[in-house]
Amino acid sequence: MQVAVDVSLSYHLQADKVPAFYVKYRSDDLNSYTHGLLRNAARDAFNEHGGKYHIEQIMGDNADFLKSVRTALQKEVEPAGIVTGK
Repeated sequence: MQVAVDVSLSYHLQADKVPAFYVKYRSDDLNSYTHGLLRNAARDAFNEHGGKYHIEQIMGDNADFLKSVRTALQKEVEPAGIVTGK
């Protein structure tokens, strides 16, 4: 089953890891990162974890599903000093 959703995500960079972010992505354009790489990473996390849950767990009581997606996304972006919202 295909499900379409509108997702919002907040994040910030850890001040002491901004140089690591710049070295990794070779850009100081956060808009490009937000709407490119971070968007794709979030979409991939939703796709990867969505297959592990029943539709009722995604569209209804979805706290566990969202927590698993958030944890996976944070694990992926954390080395570059990115902290996703909770």
